[in-house]
Amino acid sequence: LLVVVGAAMHVVFLVFSYGATSVFPIDLAARKSTVILASQKTLGIAVVVIEFLPREVGDPGALIIPCIIGHFAQILMDSYVAVEWARRTKSADDGDDDDGGDGD
Repeated sequence: LLVVVGAAMHVVFLVFSYGATSVFPIDLAARKSTVILASQKTLGIAVVVIEFLPREVGDPGALIIPCIIGHFAQILMDSYVAVEWARRTKSADDGDDDDGGDGD
């Protein structure tokens, strides 16, 4: 359940980041990196926040485990997104180069 919720939240952030970058005149490579990196939550920040929580909340070592699992799931998702986006971009670029002529 933790991975599913984390993945769903990450997809929402990916979609939001994609929409937010569409209003800026940036090239595709910058847009791709911005979308992926802006949608990731930082594991380091989670560790700092957990360290500031009172000990009554729970053991910091146990509290960080879901953060690590969620971060790992985000990395796997982003790996797939990056590869798929690159493949689709390459297909579109290959299609644009075809002028329909006979090679003259």
